[in-house]
Amino acid sequence: MLKNKLKVMLLIMCVASISLFAQGIREYDIRGNPMTETGGDKGLKKFDYSTWKLQLPTANEDKTSVAEIKRDELSSGYQSEYFYYNNDGSITFYAPVDGFKTANTAYCRSELRELIDGEHSYNNWTLHGTHILNVSEKGTETSSNGRTVVSQIHGINPDGSNGPVLVKVEYDGANKQVCVLLKTGTYNNAADERHYLKDIEIGERFDTSIKVGEGRVFVTVKSGDKKLETSKNFYEDDPTWDNYNFYYKVGNYVQDSVLDYEGESATVILYSMNTAHEQKY
Repeated sequence: MLKNKLKVMLLIMCVASISLFAQGIREYDIRGNPMTETGGDKGLKKFDYSTWKLQLPTANEDKTSVAEIKRDELSSGYQSEYFYYNNDGSITFYAPVDGFKTANTAYCRSELRELIDGEHSYNNWTLHGTHILNVSEKGTETSSNGRTVVSQIHGINPDGSNGPVLVKVEYDGANKQVCVLLKTGTYNNAADERHYLKDIEIGERFDTSIKVGEGRVFVTVKSGDKKLETSKNFYEDDPTWDNYNFYYKVGNYVQDSVLDYEGESATVILYSMNTAHEQKY
């Protein structure tokens, strides 16, 4: 009788395991949330990685920079505890405050970096022509200071060295707002113009559009009937912006480097992302 009961229990466990596999649960992230194969299938249909690479809050093999995942691996369904698909095909970007950092920053990231030709970081675009980024996302967890950058236009020198950040879109969970930061000049420590969309709760989805047109940048952020629109003519304010090239970034660049408690981190969920470029030289 006992043997029969044990057989039944084993059978139930096997059926449960098969059921979980059928639902697509493959493994769990660092905090116990399921990473899914079915979500990955949906995500790969939603997101085009042909012009992106992923930068992670971990070190590369020789510990000289952050680990990076190239487009082919992303397009093959890459997932980790820092970048994984949810059941609806959206992407979770997880960045711990004490993660590994690039040499030129105090903060870590789980973030997509645009590669205009799909392969080389030295090929980028200028402020001439038209360049558009559209994303839909939300912040579901923030660090102690509440701030993480969820999209940006980053500058780069023609020789490949780091340049100033032209535009940052920052979610601030502590103050329940989205802040758009527009750099006022190319010189060191140039201030940012700040524009706010208020009353954005943690876990509230918002849409961002960043459009560049011949040196002028237009940024729109909206959630339901709440909307922020702002623009700036960068060439008019500082013609030396013409000395730089640029690329988009999307994801979770946590703006905190002080570990106030164990496991302190930020989490961003990305629902959609697309870009368009019409370059003029």
